[in-house]
Amino acid sequence: MRVGRAYEENDFTQAEPVMLATLEAARQLAKANPSAYQPDVARALNNLANLYGDTQRMKEAEVTYKEALEIRRQLAKANPTTYQSEVAITLTNLAVVYSLTQRTKEAEAAYLAALDNYRQLAKTNPTAYEPYVALALNNLSVLHANMNNLPQAAKESEEAVRINRERWKANPDGTADELARSLLIALRAQQETSVMCQLANEAASVAHNSQLKERAIKEAAICTPR
Repeated sequence: MRVGRAYEENDFTQAEPVMLATLEAARQLAKANPSAYQPDVARALNNLANLYGDTQRMKEAEVTYKEALEIRRQLAKANPTTYQSEVAITLTNLAVVYSLTQRTKEAEAAYLAALDNYRQLAKTNPTAYEPYVALALNNLSVLHANMNNLPQAAKESEEAVRINRERWKANPDGTADELARSLLIALRAQQETSVMCQLANEAASVAHNSQLKERAIKEAAICTPR
């Protein structure tokens, strides 16, 4: 999540003091009225943790995400409809930190928790949250492929592809690149050359983004169906 002109321009030196001041102001307001301002504290923490991650300060990012997560979990207990998705966002951010610092088990647990949150939300609002279910499955598939757990990676990526294929049928222009991305992730988990070729060709045929299309075309070019 990007906030503020300075952060958008990657001027981290200017952005950090602004974010710290925003956080402190939210903390002060939350002392007097926690129900009204704790969401602002969590948001400010999450944004600050994003900055720490972008500047490779992973220890600070982890601590700050964890504080944001604790607040958002408390908020979600009282109002899951509003705050459960924010819990999932912070879990995903934390999983990225764990993954980048080679703590795959912690990353797996955080991604799984995010997926569980999105699955619950998708039960009552599938249109809004199934895309996030697919995204969480993609994240897990990439992690498990990196862990060389290809059967689990394949299972997750296949579900993500199913979700995004259905979305693509309903809205080809708006979801083509999400489907292509899922197909390319699914390809990594496959060991059957014929299946890899099918996935690569499908991704090349649907992708709108030039980089995705180029990557899919390269994958399709080097595979030889059996």
